[in-house]
Amino acid sequence: MATKPYRSKAKINVAKIRAQAEKAQPQPTDEERKKSDEVEMMARADRVLGLYLSGSRRSEIVQYGSNLWHVTERQVDDYIARAKEIIKAEFSKDHDENLAEHIAFRRKLRKMAESDKDWRAALASAQDEAKLLDLYPVEKHQVSVEEKTLIAVDR
Repeated sequence: MATKPYRSKAKINVAKIRAQAEKAQPQPTDEERKKSDEVEMMARADRVLGLYLSGSRRSEIVQYGSNLWHVTERQVDDYIARAKEIIKAEFSKDHDENLAEHIAFRRKLRKMAESDKDWRAALASAQDEAKLLDLYPVEKHQVSVEEKTLIAVDR
């Protein structure tokens, strides 16, 4: 004689269990959702910035964004606009801050070159730093074109 499988007499309401599970998990607030979206948008804009700076054309960036993120051309254009804003913000630093950054970089290169005993690179870095600081006298070049004299000042 075959035995019957055991069946519970209690009825299981799957929809009710799912509803209880959803209530148990906290749902993100609108503010948290906005922050998450903003973080994602900035990450995408940063990726687009990398593509833009590496020389990718707009059409390539649009195709990349459309394929990867499944967004419209207009949305990719928004990411491109954000990437350009990042570039503008980076280059809008004041002159003294940019100069200090470049001088610090040349000094770091010179130290690295000196520790490697690469005297040419060390000298080139020192010369470049001196040019940035306007330590060399201004060079003048005279060129005559059809009996007119032009003076070019080289910095």
